[in-house]
Amino acid sequence: MKKTTKFVSLLTAAALPLSSFAAVNQGNFKANLNSIINDYAVPIFAIGMVLGIMIGLMKNWDKISDNTNTGVKKEGIMNTVYIVGYTLLAIAILYAAVKMLNGISLTI
Repeated sequence: MKKTTKFVSLLTAAALPLSSFAAVNQGNFKANLNSIINDYAVPIFAIGMVLGIMIGLMKNWDKISDNTNTGVKKEGIMNTVYIVGYTLLAIAILYAAVKMLNGISLTI
């Protein structure tokens, strides 16, 4: 047998039990997926984004406060604006992904 044929047969053998599990537990699968997303994924991403903002503020705090009067205050503020903007974009993408997954119809 070729390598690809072995891989395809292995992939098929691995997928068959999963497809039967999904067919039997179809009603529970969507509920389980929603609970995993809401209970674990969203809070983990939210904590990561908040930590990212805090780290970004700490790294740019010297520029924002501009204690040495070198004129880098604007650069520090713009860096912070970019960090917050990217975080808001990530939140919007995460929200859209959750809404899209909630709208999927799981029928076989």
